[in-house]
Amino acid sequence: MSDLEKPAHSEMHKDGVRFNIYSNGEIWAHTRDLPAELVATLTSEGKPWIPSHRNFNNTCKQLIRDGDLDSLIRRQKKISKERGMKRNAGVELFEALDELVAINEVCDETGYVDGEGFVDVEAALEKARAALAKARGESCDTAG
Repeated sequence: MSDLEKPAHSEMHKDGVRFNIYSNGEIWAHTRDLPAELVATLTSEGKPWIPSHRNFNNTCKQLIRDGDLDSLIRRQKKISKERGMKRNAGVELFEALDELVAINEVCDETGYVDGEGFVDVEAALEKARAALAKARGESCDTAG
């Protein structure tokens, strides 16, 4: 597939997968986060075959039904799930980072702040560890 080559039909979308067919009969599939992969080459009597747009759509749907793109779909779902976990943990990550930066700026190496006393650095670190664990989808045992 050439970057300059135009698809023979408009892009087809199904189950998060985007399909393109090119004049050489190659069908390429990609997702939001994954690069294009060659999934099929259509030929008739040794020559590239470009089906009608409707038949192209049906061919793409059949590739999904047959399980030919299960790996691509599974990889995209994993990326999307990880993105969601990070998005859901964003507030906790920001608060923990903000607290750690503030502690780092005002404390000496012992955790003492002039006029305030000692700051619980370990509690701030535990909060940060818990937020990171949430972003990674891990369970975090803060008791221990």
